[in-house]
Amino acid sequence: MNVYANLNDTKFNSNLAHTYFPLIAFCLALLVTACQNSESDTVLDSYTVEITAVHDMETNEHLFELARDTVAAGWTTFELINASPDEHLLQLLKFGDEIDITAEKFIEEVTLNVQESLYLLHDPDVGPDKLSDYVDYPDWIGQWTRMGGPAIVSPGLTAEATVDLEPGTYIIECYIKDEDQMMHSSLGMIALLEVTESTEQRAEPEADMEITVSEEGFQIHDQPEIGTNRVKVNFEERETPGYRNVNLVRLDKETDLGELSFWMNGYNWGGLVSPSLFRFKGGIAAMAPGHTGYFTIDLEPGEYAWVSEYLDTSLSELDLEEMGWLKRFEVE
Repeated sequence: MNVYANLNDTKFNSNLAHTYFPLIAFCLALLVTACQNSESDTVLDSYTVEITAVHDMETNEHLFELARDTVAAGWTTFELINASPDEHLLQLLKFGDEIDITAEKFIEEVTLNVQESLYLLHDPDVGPDKLSDYVDYPDWIGQWTRMGGPAIVSPGLTAEATVDLEPGTYIIECYIKDEDQMMHSSLGMIALLEVTESTEQRAEPEADMEITVSEEGFQIHDQPEIGTNRVKVNFEERETPGYRNVNLVRLDKETDLGELSFWMNGYNWGGLVSPSLFRFKGGIAAMAPGHTGYFTIDLEPGEYAWVSEYLDTSLSELDLEEMGWLKRFEVE
């Protein structure tokens, strides 16, 4: 018997209504409960913040479009969808309550000064030794904690990273540069995220492999496999200044590791400039020593490398593979 046909029949027997309506209501109730339970389970595992990277061709603005700008504290997954023709990353910076930070304040007092420094670094009359004479940074420069986020991802791809957030105010930025050496953050790619108090205990992710970022470079503890891999990254205490991140790049016979090492130094003229010659598949942005983060990658058979940014104001040619900050591997 076709119940729905009978429901529209003017001669529909009222007894059938008493028979089928309770059954339909019961099934709908089960469906709603199942969906609620599924959502609850998902929330307990992680909380996802979806962010889309876009480029406005008319205004030349690079922008983050956040699905939400507030999230509860705890393990949180950031999904960076690269819908632009350029590489992007998502760096989280946590500020203490003593600094009343806004995106506008960060751009005006930090981003634009960093941008000017990048140009002056290559000025023969200035260079690294005289930068402080020309750039006026605020007294709170560097008073933030790097808290990860999805690392460099190529156009059309999506990168995912999970970090444990404490309550507070966070700046989200992308400092990849365009062909004029302008950082995307200088062109609008900065946003503010508020993390609120939470009594909810979200579970820490489980990993398939582990990487340690140490004084000596990357320590790779496991071999990734074809398919989906969740990678745990431990950022150890280091005496060497500067920050490190973990980026995954797909290699091919055309890849020049010397050019890759050069590109990973954002102080170089042409370093971190998009579009690049490389295929980045995500990873995790820099975290303060002592912190742990996770990221997820999907691998096909082929050759890859883990590689870190390495800022060097001397602008000398660096061999990141020899230094331990570029590790090749193959997936078969």
